[in-house]
Amino acid sequence: MRFRVVTSAIVAVSVLSLSACSSSKSASPTVKDTAPGVTSDATAASTDTATVVTAVGDDDSIRKQILAQVIDFGGKGGMKLDQACVTAIIAQLSPADLQQFRANFNSPKVSAEGNALGNKILGCDSNKPTSTT
Repeated sequence: MRFRVVTSAIVAVSVLSLSACSSSKSASPTVKDTAPGVTSDATAASTDTATVVTAVGDDDSIRKQILAQVIDFGGKGGMKLDQACVTAIIAQLSPADLQQFRANFNSPKVSAEGNALGNKILGCDSNKPTSTT
């Protein structure tokens, strides 16, 4: 369950596997659980399209938006993510991966390296069970 939340909080980052895309059949789609500075490019006239959420800002701003989303989604999934740990991992995202977040914040198509960084975020969970072996 925790892996799914972070990966979904983070597909935040397929670093994160932050997949929060939704399908909308209403005349006025809404976007929930987005970080500050993130905008929706949903087309109200469409009847069955995924909402595309874009992010605006320089690289540092995008990293802060990713951090906010990861910490929020992790908390909703019962994780207690160490902010400094997550920040250090997100700082390693390449400019190309950050651009993917600008294009589609909730479902970025990041590199294999970006995906690997997303998996490292799991190690930032202070609620993870400890081994007794």
